[in-house]
Amino acid sequence: MKNSIKNLAFAASVAAIVFSAKAETKKEIKKLQKSAYAAFKAQNYDQALNTFIKLDELSSDKVRYDYMIGMCLLSSENFHTALPYFRSAMAHETTSFVVNYYVGRSYILAGNYQEALNYLNDYKSQLEAYIDETNFKFSINPSMITDKNRIHMEKTLEDVTGFITMCSEKSTTISAQSK
Repeated sequence: MKNSIKNLAFAASVAAIVFSAKAETKKEIKKLQKSAYAAFKAQNYDQALNTFIKLDELSSDKVRYDYMIGMCLLSSENFHTALPYFRSAMAHETTSFVVNYYVGRSYILAGNYQEALNYLNDYKSQLEAYIDETNFKFSINPSMITDKNRIHMEKTLEDVTGFITMCSEKSTTISAQSK
């Protein structure tokens, strides 16, 4: 009987320690998330990237933060490393159709205009449907667009149509040169 009580007390102590550690981890994750999104909003993309990477390391969902990691990378000197993160994020249930825009822009930066066209056309058609359903209107003040945040601001139908036209022209030029 004494051993049973000791074993039960020991099991309860272990459970309390594990529960306490999980609660602390959840608090730490919430704090890191708040910090990461605040840094991103403030256009401090390097700080946001470091924090999203920490969150990714703590998360049991290994693609949860890939979208934001990709967005931070696309806004940094390491923009060429963003594409795999966006491709991975496409499969996550919390990722919106806007990922197609970022995949398309990543392909443009990589010089793959045909692939960029595919994703930008997908984004454009989904954006048109979204606008029709919600009467959404972009409210971007052009004076707020800087070199640092440009890639996050050029998502309107006009912008995307321009990128699609550019990709079509470059794709055609590349095809003609390779013949």
